[in-house]
Amino acid sequence: MGLQNISQVRICHQGNWRRKFRDSLNTAYRHAPYLHDHLDGLTDRLGAERLIDLNLWIIGHVLSCLAIDTRLVLLSELGLEQRGQGLLLELCRRLGATTFLAQASARKYLEPNAFHEMGVDFSTFNVTTPVYPQLWGDFIGNLSIFDLLFNCGPKAADLFMGRG
Repeated sequence: MGLQNISQVRICHQGNWRRKFRDSLNTAYRHAPYLHDHLDGLTDRLGAERLIDLNLWIIGHVLSCLAIDTRLVLLSELGLEQRGQGLLLELCRRLGATTFLAQASARKYLEPNAFHEMGVDFSTFNVTTPVYPQLWGDFIGNLSIFDLLFNCGPKAADLFMGRG
C-alpha cells in the first residue's frame, strides 16, 4: 500500500462529524471568554478538501495569535530525499540557517557537532507549559493551544512566551 504523502490526505466529509466537533467545543468551552474569536474560523476550515489545508490554516492562525513572525517552508516544496539528521542538515544548508533550535530531548537523536561543522549553531531549549486560567478545577497543562486561546485570547502570546 505504501505511505501517503500528507499533502494528498483528503478529509472525509461523510456523516455529521463537523457538527459534532463544533458542538463538543461549544459544550466544553461555552463559558470561555474567547471561544468565539476562534471557533468560526476553525470550524469553517473543517470543510477543506485536504488535511494539509486545515493544518496550514491552524498553524498560521496560531502563529498570528501568538505574534510569531516567521516564514513557513513546506518540505514538499524543496524536493529533498534525505532522512533523519541528514535531512535537517540539508534543510539548514538550503535555507541558509545560522542556528538550529531543538527541544533538549533531541540531543538523544542528533549530533550537535555535525551542525557546528556546517557553521550552524546547535541550541536546545526545555519546554515549559505556561499556567493560565482554565474553566474547571485545577490547571491541566498541555491540553491544546486552542485551550489557551479560548481561555486567554490576546494574553495568550505573552503567556506562551513566558511574559505573562
